[in-house]
Amino acid sequence: MLEQLGRAALLRPPPPGDERSSRAGGWVAGLAYVSVARLDDVVGGVATMANLGGKEGVLAAGQGVGRALLPWLMALMIVEWLSKRRHAGTLVAPLVTAALAFRACEALALVEPASRLSFEVAGLLACAWLGVRARPPAGGSARSSGSGASSDPETPPEDAATVEETTCTLAEGRRAFFMGAGALVLCGSVGVGATDARRLWRRWDSLGPLARGAQAPPFRARTLAGDVFDRASLTGAPTMLVFWATWCGYCARQMPAIERIHRAFQGRGLRVVGVNTDRAADQAAVVRGYVEEKGLSFPQVLDTGRVARAFRNSMLPHVVFVDEDGEIVRVFQGKTGEQTLLDVVAVMIEGASHEPR
Repeated sequence: MLEQLGRAALLRPPPPGDERSSRAGGWVAGLAYVSVARLDDVVGGVATMANLGGKEGVLAAGQGVGRALLPWLMALMIVEWLSKRRHAGTLVAPLVTAALAFRACEALALVEPASRLSFEVAGLLACAWLGVRARPPAGGSARSSGSGASSDPETPPEDAATVEETTCTLAEGRRAFFMGAGALVLCGSVGVGATDARRLWRRWDSLGPLARGAQAPPFRARTLAGDVFDRASLTGAPTMLVFWATWCGYCARQMPAIERIHRAFQGRGLRVVGVNTDRAADQAAVVRGYVEEKGLSFPQVLDTGRVARAFRNSMLPHVVFVDEDGEIVRVFQGKTGEQTLLDVVAVMIEGASHEPR
């Protein structure tokens, strides 16, 4: 398996082997890729599940694992389709090589973190090229049989033995070289993964969104009307913070439900506030046009990124319910049903109405 991984990592198609070895190599390459390039997605998903709990947390964990595995699964489908081999898992090794190259360049400050996607695309293209090269020849084993028949029948036995010994020595040398390359790829992957795992373990308390029971963090921003909106603005009444962006499809589909909740409960003590996270230079104009188009009447906060970072927001839409004391009650990420939001609103309104004055 090490030889196959080393060959594929260096863009040399490995010879066809047994399916069990190739399948095992594919899983090893997948784990190596995740440990080098996508461990943050997996651990972030698990941390989100721990903070949110319930089905929302399980969904967030599944999304994190899905994001981590998606490039590997794409590479696997590409190489199996192009190489016309079953269980050609070791052919995805160029994806690992590209990930290691990115991490090395990042450590040397040669590239920005945003360049990771470019390296992943290059890795996928290398996998596709390797898949084409690994395709079995149309003539089957004719090439190998022909090469055997081309030997000179008049070659003396001692010269033939010397040639065979030299060929075996070269083959063993190549095999050792590719095994060393495979071991180097695996050792590098383990080293990078262990470093990332230790870093993520130390930051565990800061991973995932702020959980239920935490106090709202300090922040300061301006509303579309020009007023100051900060942590003190969240006290005194139950508040529903809705983080959104104009490019977010789920946000656009959820806005009518948010507007209905605002209109139904604004007279009963609920405060609904939208937090726009667009990075446009003319953010105010963009938000104003969007609000007018959607017919939204609840106030909007213009966030330059500080509010979203304070609440550790990693997905849109992101809804945070805060009680009148500034304590976070519930958090939802991604698509959330209107009835689910209404159930939380009803509990918060009832709790606020029974609060001793």
